[in-house]
Amino acid sequence: AVDFGQPALANGKKYSFEFLLLRLLFFDSDAAALALAEQVSGEEAAFVEQMNARAKSLELLDTSFASSTGLPIKQQDALVSAAGLTTEWSARTSLRDLARLFLIAQKNQQLALAMQKRSEYQVLEGPQVVSLHHQLEPLWTMSDGRVTGVVFSDRKSATTLTFGQAGEINILTLITGDLANQAVNDTLALYDATERTYEV
Repeated sequence: AVDFGQPALANGKKYSFEFLLLRLLFFDSDAAALALAEQVSGEEAAFVEQMNARAKSLELLDTSFASSTGLPIKQQDALVSAAGLTTEWSARTSLRDLARLFLIAQKNQQLALAMQKRSEYQVLEGPQVVSLHHQLEPLWTMSDGRVTGVVFSDRKSATTLTFGQAGEINILTLITGDLANQAVNDTLALYDATERTYEV
């Protein structure tokens, strides 16, 4: 589910790949992730298998997926430890793998262009015009054009990934654990520090 003034995705309706991709990138929409998985592979389980196979082929050594959203799923069989009952989670990744995946994603032209969009108008069935605005849209403006692409996952421990240029240096940033407003400030601080400290 996603709000941001967006219409809820309805079961059985048809949506364009671009609309679902932008909704996923702009709002971290689980519903869009599931719809994309179903569009690509027919069902989520098959898509998760493809994701794990692709992660292995890309040498994402610390990554495994359990769902199309990337979120973990509680295992049916809880592990019992000496301290008592604990729950095993079935998904994981690392900052190294996220950075590698992000760099690889930039080589996909359609995905790279989508990650660079701040806003977009889409026409849905009906016809209905929907205005999409990235939840970190101010980051592009506040960075004075240095940030060119953003992915933000607004979870319990949020993750912000950006790419752009600090001076003449191509830069990729990964920040985890911040809320949206702090992620913007920390990202700008990284760009500023890189520009002040390093030169080509």
